[in-house]
Amino acid sequence: HSGNSSRELTVPKTPVESRLCAMWQELLGIQAIGTTDGFFDLGGDSLLVVRAVAQIEREFEVNIELAEFFEAPTIVKLARKIDELLLEQVMDLEATPV
Repeated sequence: HSGNSSRELTVPKTPVESRLCAMWQELLGIQAIGTTDGFFDLGGDSLLVVRAVAQIEREFEVNIELAEFFEAPTIVKLARKIDELLLEQVMDLEATPV
């Protein structure tokens, strides 16, 4: 079977994926976004990447590099990256002597 309308949408499985999905829907003006869809395949461009990264940094309080976004242009991969960064912050806090 062919045709874009029949593609499977992968639904968000984590809170981070859900937030990213909502962000992308707003940025790209598309309602049906699956977690494995590529940002650029959906019409995202470098200007939108800058906006997305700024929003991610505000929302999750993590520093994500533009290059990391280009390496992980799907919600699943990006959510994994954000989870790793959040975990690193927790580990750093626990390792810091009081």
